[in-house]
Amino acid sequence: MKRFLPYFKYFKPVKWQLLGSVLSGLVYAAATGAGLPLAAKVVFPLIFKDDQVNLGEGEPENSFFVEGLMSWFDQLPGEWLLPVACAWLPLMFFFRAIGGFLNTYLMSYCGYRFLEQIRDEVFTKLQTLPIAFFQKRQAGDLLARLVGDAEIVRSTVGKVAVDIIKQPAVLIAALVFLISEAA
Repeated sequence: MKRFLPYFKYFKPVKWQLLGSVLSGLVYAAATGAGLPLAAKVVFPLIFKDDQVNLGEGEPENSFFVEGLMSWFDQLPGEWLLPVACAWLPLMFFFRAIGGFLNTYLMSYCGYRFLEQIRDEVFTKLQTLPIAFFQKRQAGDLLARLVGDAEIVRSTVGKVAVDIIKQPAVLIAALVFLISEAA
C-alpha cells in the first residue's frame, strides 16, 4: 500500500468526481443486487397473478426490504397498483443504467485527469534533464516509454477502477438481500 500512497495526491483535484463515481457505482449495485431480486420476489407475482392480490398472505416471514416494498404497494390505490408494479422493472434498469454510466464516465474523467498530471510532471522533469541524457538514449525508446507507460496507467485507473467499485458493491448488495431473506 505504501507504494501507491504517492499517487493519491493526483486524485485530490478530482475528489468530488471520484466521490460521484463511487456513489453512482453504489446506485448501480443497489439496483442490480437488491432491486432486481425484489422485483422477482414482490413485483412479478403482482403482475402475473389473475385475481386480486393481498400481499404477504400465506407467505413465510419476509425481510425488511420485502416487507417495506409490500407495505408500499398495499398503500397504493387499486388502479395504480398494476401500472406502478409494471414500471418497477424499467425503473430498476433505468437506475442501473444511469449509475453504471455515471460511474464509468466519472471514473474515466478521473483517470484522464490523473494521467494529465503525471504527464505534466514527467514533461517538467524532462525539461530539467541535461542534454547528455537525451544523447545516451534513442528518442523513439524514450517516447515509447512515456506514451506507453502513461497509457497503461490510464487504462488501469479508468477501466479497472470502475469494476473495483461496482462488482464488490453488487456482491455486497446481493448478499445483504439474501441474508435478510434468510433471517
